[in-house]
Amino acid sequence: MRALALAALGFLAASCAHRPDSPAYGPLCADEGFAVFTGFAGAGQHGCALTREGPVLTVWPEVAIAGPINPSPRYAFEVEVREPGLIRFGLDYGAYEHRYRPWATRDDGGTWFPLPAEAVEEVDEGRLAFISLDAAAGRIRIAAQPIRTPEQVAAWSAQLADRHGLKQLVYGQSPQGRPLTALMAGPSTASRLIVMLTGQHPPEYPGARSFEIAAETLLAEAPGDIRVLLIPLLNPDGAVAGHWRHTAAGIDSNRDWFDATLPEIEAAQTLIKSESRGREIVAFLDFHSTRRTLVYAPSSGEPGVQMGFAQDLRSALNQAIEPDPDWIENHNAGRGTSKSWALERLGVAALTIEVGDNASEYEITEVGKVVARTLLAILAEDRPR
Repeated sequence: MRALALAALGFLAASCAHRPDSPAYGPLCADEGFAVFTGFAGAGQHGCALTREGPVLTVWPEVAIAGPINPSPRYAFEVEVREPGLIRFGLDYGAYEHRYRPWATRDDGGTWFPLPAEAVEEVDEGRLAFISLDAAAGRIRIAAQPIRTPEQVAAWSAQLADRHGLKQLVYGQSPQGRPLTALMAGPSTASRLIVMLTGQHPPEYPGARSFEIAAETLLAEAPGDIRVLLIPLLNPDGAVAGHWRHTAAGIDSNRDWFDATLPEIEAAQTLIKSESRGREIVAFLDFHSTRRTLVYAPSSGEPGVQMGFAQDLRSALNQAIEPDPDWIENHNAGRGTSKSWALERLGVAALTIEVGDNASEYEITEVGKVVARTLLAILAEDRPR
């Protein structure tokens, strides 16, 4: 392991608020200057070794029982800084490579800030990365993306429901006993339905945030005769456990929509099919994140499937975002994704909206707003999807 030239960063200075109390759970590793913890909701799955280069955390994927796991090497850990000054932590990815820029918070996840690019140095083609910062005493939480816990999603859902008079319902339970919750807007007599969901893969915060913005924008102006079904966190067990992709069962939920072996997917399908009965589905949207902003769509030549909304959205996104988001047809068409299930079982041109891992707040917001405004335009014109 070669020596590193590390720059001190004043990002988390003494003026930042921090909690003086010590964590209730024990440290993963420690010395006189710091301690590393992973006993919180959303923490990554790590080991820790003290080396001559500083503490190095192994970044482990969750157990996978149905094929190889996609390379989404998520990390999240907390540092108790006992001696202020320059600190550095290594991330050892093994066969994987560094992907996500680090974010940090001093207030238990209420406010997250991206660390600057110079805070990270990659070694061995990204299989090892070091994070460096100049930190004041106290606790700092560092993660691959801002952490989105079930409690935080529940708080967002409650606020949205209060503002717009939505019905909150529990439509199932995860294997670890967590409620699967949804939000419903519009009368039971509505003849049209919009379905939006997110939270299948824990690291994909930009997509989940665009989902929230799309929901907030849509509900602020939606006509009273439309039914809207929102599923804001389909995989709560994986979110709490710090998984890269999978549920507690070791299966990627977005590969299980045809087989529906997972209770999370079976329950979601039962709810969606119940709500779609007797209604035209205007749009079926699943929000995710990947390396760049793009959309996965069915083939534009799919017989009998109306593509009006999809075509309008493609045009609107191209006008709002630079460069134009890629539009990729028939991606993973036979691999049990939500959009493939919706096409085959519901006959709707479902879309997977992927927001870039490092998308700016502007881009994240624009994707959400453009999705909602395109839906509102179709509803206002009473056009078929």
